[in-house]
Amino acid sequence: MAEKIINEPARKIKVFREADVVIVGGGPGGCAAAIAAARNGAKTVLIERYGHLGGMASGGLINIF
Repeated sequence: MAEKIINEPARKIKVFREADVVIVGGGPGGCAAAIAAARNGAKTVLIERYGHLGGMASGGLINIF
């Protein structure tokens, strides 16, 4: 079977921010990872798709934590 290849045209993408560490997800683990990275001197970015941190513990009202 031959390998499939998809060619995409070249494009210019604006760089929004540069960081040493990028964390995707602002749940309990993501928040802890972002804090630890920042405290150790890394330029850190935390990306969360919803408008709050804490994951399901805060946004989903799951109180088992």
